[in-house]
Amino acid sequence: IFSIWKIIINKNYISPNKNEQLYLLLLYLRIPYRNSARIAEGIEFYNKAVSFFMARKNSFLVSICYFVLDGLYYNIGLLEQAVYSGKKSLQFNHENKNFNDDLLFGRRFNSRLRYLIITTGIADKLSQLGKINEALGFSHEALK
Repeated sequence: IFSIWKIIINKNYISPNKNEQLYLLLLYLRIPYRNSARIAEGIEFYNKAVSFFMARKNSFLVSICYFVLDGLYYNIGLLEQAVYSGKKSLQFNHENKNFNDDLLFGRRFNSRLRYLIITTGIADKLSQLGKINEALGFSHEALK
């Protein structure tokens, strides 16, 4: 993981035209953490990545890191943390509405689909927490 992080923080690799590769890298990196005893390590890694990409004003990659954190927190039962991360992901995704051609698993989709995935995930977690009115608000938001 640390060698991959060195690739990410290499200044020659950070540029707007590398967003697609970094996006996929950040999404695939979450897989070893998701279903293992290394979730805490993944949370630490993605929190550092959030700080790193925030400092570089890359809202797109910050959104992806928060999206991954949402899933990691959810997997260990920290629903409040998951909702917080989901809302932050949504906030940074919203700032980046013009990034319309993201590549994911060889298929193109736009930020609207990512918005729907994040919003409905937040609604689901809120309903699990018993916050039904807030969950309904996010569900309605997804339909707009």
